Amino acid sequence: MSYRHDVRLAGEGGQGVVTGGLVLAEAAAVYEGKNVVMTQTYAPQQRGGSARAEIIVSDAEIDYPKVLEADVLLALNQEAFDRYHHQVKRNGVIIVESAHVGGEYSGHIKVLKVPLEEVSCHVAGTSQSANFVALGVVSEISDIVSASALRAALRARLPQQVRQMNLKALNAGVLLGRNMKRT
Repeated sequence: MSYRHDVRLAGEGGQGVVTGGLVLAEAAAVYEGKNVVMTQTYAPQQRGGSARAEIIVSDAEIDYPKVLEADVLLALNQEAFDRYHHQVKRNGVIIVESAHVGGEYSGHIKVLKVPLEEVSCHVAGTSQSANFVALGVVSEISDIVSASALRAALRARLPQQVRQMNLKALNAGVLLGRNMKRT
């Protein structure tokens, strides 16, 4: 039986949405041999404009490169949640930055409110690694990509000066995701 996972990462410029998407796509394609398509949209002229990365991971040929309904949505701000929460599959998962996203969503979708920036500050010394905390959570709560593949892609893609702090954030996210899976 074939599988297909549609992932949407959304937030604003400067939150690492596109970088996180690139690492996730590379981890699945290069380190796990899966078929992957990634599209991205962002406002490059300013920090704070909307940003989105969509990644499709499959063991079969991918015939359409856009995410229509996500299996996993990462919403790093309220605007992203408001815009995309209704485009999540039944039994899908929404991961939100608990400090920036309020409100509830009912239905057959699991919403995980995670203090991504707080965890990032604690382990990496900056909130700018919150995207990697989120990717660690994604790797543990889904079978999209393994944490080891994410680590390898992160090491290959990121510059030396930020690599270690982002690995710490990713590892913290893996532990968070493991704990969430148990509950």
